[in-house]
Parts: sequence; C-alpha cells; structure tokens
Amino acid sequence: MHRQVGPLVTDEHGVALRGVVLRHLIMPGGVAGTPEIMQWIAREPGADTYVNLTAQYHPALPCQRK
Repeated sequence: MHRQVGPLVTDEHGVALRGVVLRHLIMPGGVAGTPEIMQWIAREPGADTYVNLTAQYHPALPCQRK
C-alpha cells in the first residue's frame, strides 16, 4: 500500500489527504513485538511511514462473583 500511494500528505490543518498511517497496538508485557515491528516498518515501507502507537488495551480482570 505504501508503495502505491507514497508518503503521508496533509493539508494546512493537518488532515490527511493521501498516504498511509500504520496503527500498532502495544500489548501488555511486550507480547506484540513492538521493537521488531518498528524495525520492520523502518526497513520495508520506509522511515517516512507514519506510525500511530496505541497503548489503550488493558485486559479485564476476572469478575469476582459472591
């Protein structure tokens, strides 16, 4: 996809007009392999690829029933 559309292009308000933004969900305990994913992105699509890192996932605690 990145090769097809090129780097991210935004307007004067910062709204994306074309390009790719990769979203990576950071999982607790490093199970998502974030360092390896970032190395792959830098190597394959390229360093001009925008990445959105999200860390809002938190596993739910088991429900305690009485």
